[in-house]
Amino acid sequence: MDRAQVHPELRGAWAKAPKLPYHKLQRLPLMRRASAAMGRTPLVEGVSAEDIEFEGVGLRVYRAGDSEGTLLWMHGGGLLLGTPEQDDARCSAWAKALAIGVVSVRYRHAPEHPFPAASDDCLAGWRYVCERHRGPAAVGGVSAGGGLAAALCQRLRGGELPMPRGQLLLWPMLDDRTAADERVDPAVHAVWNNRSNAAGWGAYLGCPPGASDVPPFAVAARCEDLRELPPAWIGVGSLDLFAAECRAYAKRLHEAGVPVTLDEVLGAFHDFTTLAPEAEVSRESEARQRAFLERTLGLRA
Repeated sequence: MDRAQVHPELRGAWAKAPKLPYHKLQRLPLMRRASAAMGRTPLVEGVSAEDIEFEGVGLRVYRAGDSEGTLLWMHGGGLLLGTPEQDDARCSAWAKALAIGVVSVRYRHAPEHPFPAASDDCLAGWRYVCERHRGPAAVGGVSAGGGLAAALCQRLRGGELPMPRGQLLLWPMLDDRTAADERVDPAVHAVWNNRSNAAGWGAYLGCPPGASDVPPFAVAARCEDLRELPPAWIGVGSLDLFAAECRAYAKRLHEAGVPVTLDEVLGAFHDFTTLAPEAEVSRESEARQRAFLERTLGLRA
């Protein structure tokens, strides 16, 4: 990636983007501790966050008074690390601005807990929302969490639980076959590169990424039939490792008759809104995310 390709408002954040060796799984305990200590973001004033347990799964519930709807949220971390607290600012901002409850899943990580552990935890989170929260509900996630959210919608189709009203997918990790494409390896991708991608998918699937056969609902992009899924908003930067797989998934959703918005930001890299929250391009992206939730949950005319 050349600096000249990066959006001018994001170049400072791009230069300072973390370069952690996620592909070195032996260092995961240290990276997890560092992520938990340094990744926590502040709650928006007037919003509470409560940690609870449901069916043995940890959930972090954000509230700002009475809520008109709910968003089930999955954090990022490449399927290897991360906590709900790293999204405190994002989730509490949605709770306050939209008057909704936000429930973030503390799902289990690979490689100690390969598929279907994280998927099962997200399903438990959805059961909690359906049983304990009133009003319309959607699902969403960022990076690895976005892939988990997309796969959750597929898993719910035709089941006993209701489908979400929509799926908000922020630069989602959708396709393990990207990690298997060695032609991508030399490219420089900020925050999350293809070596890290291969480590994350391999740990989660318990087999090399790109294998000919993977379990159903393990990889969102591997699902052959995308009909009857909830409306989707897919955000990604043009310089993100996941840009091509996001475009492909959006195209397939559209062809399957699912309403979908592909919001591709030119010159943006992975998780740019977190790394450059004050940039106008980040604020504009976040406004479009809120607008999708408003429309999907029917919160405003």
